Amino acid sequence: MVALDQLREGLSCLGFIEKMAKYPSLFEDLFVYTATPLCPVTLLGAIKTPDAMSDSERKVAGFLTDFIMEASKDTLKNFLSFVTGAQSLPSFGLQTLEVKFSDTQSIFASTCLCEIHLPSSFANKEVFCESLEAVLTPSEKSFNCV
Repeated sequence: MVALDQLREGLSCLGFIEKMAKYPSLFEDLFVYTATPLCPVTLLGAIKTPDAMSDSERKVAGFLTDFIMEASKDTLKNFLSFVTGAQSLPSFGLQTLEVKFSDTQSIFASTCLCEIHLPSSFANKEVFCESLEAVLTPSEKSFNCV
């Protein structure tokens, strides 16, 4: 409660509380969570690829785009869970999912940083999709369970 009181006091000194009271509908989306409908286009809008990519990395980025465009809703949720730890994107497009490339042959993610690390190259789209499906498919136990 102390933290909320401090937040309220800070917003009051900026005149924010008065504006919120006067125009509540304008501020509702900031403070009331509403799940953004999950669709391929929304998810692709949140993905950020590196500005400079090699030809093989551009090819892999294309494979990722195709994978997302062709994915079921459950697969999209699994993808978000794998990369962010949540099954939905926050409102207002505040989430950015960063794609990183490396010379390793494994796909991994950092949920804290909202990053997915992909190998710089794949033999073809089918191998890419199979590899990504393998890491996205929920299993009975996580890798660190006994």
